[in-house]
Amino acid sequence: VENTPLPKKAMLSPKKKNTTVRIIKRGDTLYSMVRDVYGFSNYKLIEHVKESNPGMEDINKIRVGQKIVFPKLEERQKIK
Repeated sequence: VENTPLPKKAMLSPKKKNTTVRIIKRGDTLYSMVRDVYGFSNYKLIEHVKESNPGMEDINKIRVGQKIVFPKLEERQKIK
């Protein structure tokens, strides 16, 4: 987790319903946050979250204070 300023577009609030928003704290990883939100984590699910966060360029370089949007999964997406 890096401790650098956020780009302005990464700080925008999500407008979509059925999403969960988490703010990154020191020690968080995208993998652990995905697991906490959805109950499991895998590469496809992490990529889905990345695609839902246009300000996220590298899943390994998330920043303390950064907002991450976790979209609601459709039933077919819940297959592990």
